[in-house]
Amino acid sequence: MVGDVLVECKTSERISNQWIRNALLQLLGYALLDFEDSLHIRHLAIWAPRRKATQVWSLNQILDTSADDALPKLREDFRHTLITLREQRNEEAKARHDELVKWRANFEAERRAQEDLAALQAQEKKGRRRESDRNRIAAKRAAT
Repeated sequence: MVGDVLVECKTSERISNQWIRNALLQLLGYALLDFEDSLHIRHLAIWAPRRKATQVWSLNQILDTSADDALPKLREDFRHTLITLREQRNEEAKARHDELVKWRANFEAERRAQEDLAALQAQEKKGRRRESDRNRIAAKRAAT
């Protein structure tokens, strides 16, 4: 900040109309984030040291109206938009978390089922081996 000018230092090699537009939108976003108008931003500037250039725009010029009149409503709308976006992202994150929790529960249940099946098969195999051993021992006794 220099007085009421919010200055952004940009060191891009290529400058185009789109680049300037994006830089101004970024600066305007910063100005709108000053919800309480504590910095009293009324001008935006891009300082391009590689070009040895500085360009300053008034918010009146950018907004095509009085910044003092427009900023309170714009800032409130911006704040509302940001809150809405945050709530949407939180809901999306919660939904993803819930999906992961559900997937993990299903995965754990499948894993336990596979382990239980493997244990049951091992017990059955052990039982068949014991039965085979009993039959072999009984056959040896009968043969002697």
